[in-house]
This record gives sequence, C-alpha cells and structure tokens, in this order.
Amino acid sequence: MSKEDVLGFVRCFKDEILIPLAKKDRLNEKMATKAVNIYSKQLEDRREIKIKISKEGPFSKFHTFYASEFKLGDVTYPSMEHYIGYQMYVNSDSEFATFILQAKNPQMAHRRIKSGDEQGKRKNFNWELEKEETILCGYKALIALHPDLLKQLVETGKKEIVYETVTTGAKQDEGNLKYVIIRAITWIRKEHLQFEKKE
Repeated sequence: MSKEDVLGFVRCFKDEILIPLAKKDRLNEKMATKAVNIYSKQLEDRREIKIKISKEGPFSKFHTFYASEFKLGDVTYPSMEHYIGYQMYVNSDSEFATFILQAKNPQMAHRRIKSGDEQGKRKNFNWELEKEETILCGYKALIALHPDLLKQLVETGKKEIVYETVTTGAKQDEGNLKYVIIRAITWIRKEHLQFEKKE
C-alpha cells in the first residue's frame, strides 16, 4: 500500500472507531484492541502483493547479479550484468565491451561498467533508443535456456514486479534501467500467460 493509503486508514480508524467510542465513553482497552485487530486485517487484505527481484530471495535468478550463463547470437554471457554491460559498449568500444564480458563474476562486471562511466567511455550511439529491446532480448534468451525461470515467472500471475536495486549503468541511467528490466520481465510473463490462456 502507498503511504497515502496507510494514512487514509489511520484517519478512518480515528474518525470511525476512536472518536465514536470516546463519545460513548466505551474507549477501553478491550474495545480498542478489537478495533485495532479489525483494521489490521483490512490493511493486510488491501496490501499490494508484489514480486521482489533482489540479489537474494526466491526471485534472485532474474537479478542481473545472478550468475546464469546464456547465449545470444555468437556470444555467451555469464550473467545478465555481463550482457547489459557488453551491449552498452560493443558498437562504440568493442575492446572495453570485451573487457566487461571477461569479468569473472557479475560483481566484477558491474565494477568494470562503473569504471567505464568514471573514465567517460562512450556508450553505443543508439543505446538509449535500443536498450528496451536489447534487455528484452537478453531476458528472452536467458529464460529460453532455463525453463524453470519461465515456470516460476508464469506462476506469479499478475502480481506486480519490483526490482530492488539498480545494478548497471551511469547515474543518469539509474532512474530508468530498473524499470526497463521490470517491463521486459513483465512483458515476457504476459506473453506466456496469454499463450497458456489460448491453449
């Protein structure tokens, strides 16, 4: 629930329960406890259920830091972090893109991407225009090679997907890259849910 929703419930609790009980001189511990339990249940029922993708937890395999090898075209990527970093630079600085790809783990790949930001390395000219499709293609390739991921994703139904932290890109990217990732994963899930419905 949003902050506004919670505040709204608090105000309703005061106006609809506390004040009327106080006016009737019935605001004792027993009645107050009962009222709190009722409103707590309503808060729980209305709370938004979200799927959180983080470096740890049940959905960590969708995180860019998860070491899960996949191949796209002629290139094999050790993780989604390697893939995104490589794709950022491959058309503008292929040597640096290869340097990212050769990182021993996703964390090292992340540090190399950050070093590119700090050194002012030039990203692909069309990166901003192409990253939506690029990241979508990457996740499609990853999920195609790991069917367990697709099963896990489809089982979440229509629950909202959130991404805990942004792991890739310069500061100007941090406000939107995680949303690109969320949109890609959500689109893949929607596509497969619609396919299953038709069957």
